[in-house]
Amino acid sequence: MRRVAATLGALVTAGVTTFTLTAPAFAATGRMTINGQVHQNPSGCYQATYAPLRVTNNTNRNISVYRNYNCTGQVLATVTPGNSALEWEGEAVRVP
Repeated sequence: MRRVAATLGALVTAGVTTFTLTAPAFAATGRMTINGQVHQNPSGCYQATYAPLRVTNNTNRNISVYRNYNCTGQVLATVTPGNSALEWEGEAVRVP
């Protein structure tokens, strides 16, 4: 009985440790606006439909503005929560 209890205790501890160390990624909380289009709780890469790229960050995460589509190339700006940016050469934004 002691072995079963010890083994069960070890498995529970390992499960709890694994769960707390590998927290899943969640979308940002709040709204991001790109050229007038609102995205609620955004996550991932978003393409601009026209230039200049205007982004307003009302989320809890930083938003990166990229020079190229598919969020590649040079990062032109980082828009912190509560701020906005206008980028003439920006073509996409990423929300981690």
